[in-house]
Amino acid sequence: MTRRIYGPPFMWALTIAVVLTGIVAVLYVQGQRLAGLERDRAALSDQVRQLGGVPNVSPEPSPKPGPAGEQGEQGRPGASGAPGAPGGPGSAGPSGQAGAPGKAGPSGAPGGPGQDGAPGSPGPVGPSGPKGDPGERGPRGEPGQQGEPGSAPPTVYCTPPTPPIGPWACTTTPPEG
Repeated sequence: MTRRIYGPPFMWALTIAVVLTGIVAVLYVQGQRLAGLERDRAALSDQVRQLGGVPNVSPEPSPKPGPAGEQGEQGRPGASGAPGAPGGPGSAGPSGQAGAPGKAGPSGAPGGPGQDGAPGSPGPVGPSGPKGDPGERGPRGEPGQQGEPGSAPPTVYCTPPTPPIGPWACTTTPPEG
């Protein structure tokens, strides 16, 4: 029979595993950063040597100064200094007003004739002319070919009117009897 681990012992083991994984990850990242800083320090030291200097670590800061002492007596005035160098040229002043327009120059020689312009667009269509006289009649054509004989018409049956004064009644239906 297999015994499963649940509850507080399992949770403690899981918590410890997660914390250890976090610590290992932080140490790995810090190690990568430290290695990068070492490469940068080596490159900077090489640059200082190439420029003729000696790479040196900055000295430790000096200890804090003590309290200020008493103020001493005022000293005698010093000698006058040499005259200063002349100043540079000043900035340009504002622009003046525009001058009056000048006189017109002599007229130039007349120019040559210009080039012909492009052709214009066509004008509108004019009105229709008057209707012409009819032409002469043409010659009569030759007679056409004889057609095929047609079928016989149906038999038509007619009966006279009674009394015999009116129209006859005709039909294609045969009379009975």
